[in-house]
Amino acid sequence: MNHAPTENTQKPKDISVVGKFALGNQISTILRFIGGLLQARFVFPEVLGKFNSITMILEYVSMSELGIISALGREYPYHIGKGEKEKGLALAATALYWSLLLTIVSGLIMLILSGYYFWRGDAEMGWGFIANVFTAFYLYYSISFLAQTYRTSHQFVTLAKITVTQNVLTLVFLVFVYWYGFYGLLIRAVLSAISYTIMVYRWRPIRVLPKWNWDHLKHLSKVGFPIFLMGQLYARWTTINSTVVLWLAGQRSLGLYAIVVTFTGSLEILPNAIAQVFYPKLSEEYGKSNDPLKLLSMMKKPILISFGLITALCVLVFPILPYIIRFLLPKYVDATLAAQFGLLIAIVDSGTTPMRTIFNVIRRQDLFFYSILSGVIAYLLAVLSIYPNISELYVFALSMAFGRGVMLLTAYLFLQRIKRKALRLRQSQ
Repeated sequence: MNHAPTENTQKPKDISVVGKFALGNQISTILRFIGGLLQARFVFPEVLGKFNSITMILEYVSMSELGIISALGREYPYHIGKGEKEKGLALAATALYWSLLLTIVSGLIMLILSGYYFWRGDAEMGWGFIANVFTAFYLYYSISFLAQTYRTSHQFVTLAKITVTQNVLTLVFLVFVYWYGFYGLLIRAVLSAISYTIMVYRWRPIRVLPKWNWDHLKHLSKVGFPIFLMGQLYARWTTINSTVVLWLAGQRSLGLYAIVVTFTGSLEILPNAIAQVFYPKLSEEYGKSNDPLKLLSMMKKPILISFGLITALCVLVFPILPYIIRFLLPKYVDATLAAQFGLLIAIVDSGTTPMRTIFNVIRRQDLFFYSILSGVIAYLLAVLSIYPNISELYVFALSMAFGRGVMLLTAYLFLQRIKRKALRLRQSQ
């Protein structure tokens, strides 16, 4: 007789999946980190800043997704948990239709911008926006739709292998940056997007055709828009910070600040892996039990492990980071102090990133939205408190860390409120 796995037997499996997924992502991060270091040695901060200013527009264009694709990450496993697989597949077909539609529209926008810059005689910007056509397809279809359909233990391991392979190829593509400078950055971005798309499509777990369904679209929009709004504000916070750096300090400072983002991002692998692995599991469990207390219990230990490990790692890295930058990135020594303060951002995010999945699953994104909003306001106030006397790049990283800390504290207080309400409901039954 087959028996369903108990919570105790399932936890080691979950930890194993997180470990394998995190290991794959960590290898990918090391490869990206090496690639980032080599890329920084091949081009000057001004060149990297111009490249980032072109790709930055996609961060804003992607806001047109409106949560319809994002909702699939919650709704598909949720309906699997309720025993409604056919409805989950129908929702996936509608999400795919929307994904492809946005890809076409955004691609046309990039081509129009490209034509404008070619007309002005700026070939670098023109070719940059042509490269953005491929990157838009990568973001809307490969990342937003295909990657989030991987939900089982086996599928997460497959996705980790795909990510490692892509980053190996992306490291190889650095030869174009060495040969062609700015244009090499564009070639590298395009080839990376194409290679990842081919692999994630080849092993896609959900094979449906795009299908328009107005009722399903409205349902996905209703569920996904709060997720989208919360996710956009959270993810775009980094983009907002980069925009503020560009606005107040110029392209060179934006190029220097890319090192801060690189070091911070390399430390977010574990919390991101935990969030990605547990999100479909939490959604499926909530579809079965409709009990937020079970979700809080499932995530307590992973959040503490993530926070503890990343904090310990940052404490070890902080004193040696100046030597790493001075030896490997002599052109970016002016960003040393900013990179050190950027480690504080990674520490805070190690607790916040897994935590936000709970708000998504129980559909209380409004509470996490308020948490993000409080953090963004705190960040902006920190920056404005010293403007226009900003002379050091570290101010932006420190302000970001302060804002993220305010967000984490607010989110924790909201979770405690949810817990107390659920306990009162359970006791009254």
